[in-house]
Amino acid sequence: MKAYCVQRGIATQFLDQDTFEYKDKCRVWWWLSVALYSKAMRTPWVLDSLDSNTAYVGLGFSVDQRANRGSHIVLGCSHVYNAQGQGLQFRLSRIENPVIFGGNPFMSFQDARRLGESIRTLFWESHLKLPSRVVIHKQTQFRSDEQQGLRAGLEGVQDLELIEINFESSLRYTPVQ
Repeated sequence: MKAYCVQRGIATQFLDQDTFEYKDKCRVWWWLSVALYSKAMRTPWVLDSLDSNTAYVGLGFSVDQRANRGSHIVLGCSHVYNAQGQGLQFRLSRIENPVIFGGNPFMSFQDARRLGESIRTLFWESHLKLPSRVVIHKQTQFRSDEQQGLRAGLEGVQDLELIEINFESSLRYTPVQ
């Protein structure tokens, strides 16, 4: 349904009942508020002094746990932003040959290459030039095939940064006075 709506410019937000039972309610409300604000065609934040020749990409995966093993659907969700925090585009695409490692989905070389080519195309369509730098972040490590595929798909881009976002629940911070 999301893929159908995205192609027609219709903003959607699905909420799973389990989401409301998540222990960290603040995080759920934050995700929901940013999603709704962005889908209302607003820019949630703008960072000063960022290079306008950089594309920022947030990447995530969704696995249909209810489907049979081997026929489950893995979707890649990527948000491509420019330096002003504005979405160049939201892409929802099927990962054709997902690699499951440690219970997490990863892209094959070919899937990563297609993603890289898609990023190049989106930036070109918005700026009529290739980005000089692409920053991609996700919550799992970038496996070797993903790294090589992204480099192949982003050929001509001078600088590629692959960032793994980690959450460490055992860390505690306190202000120093």
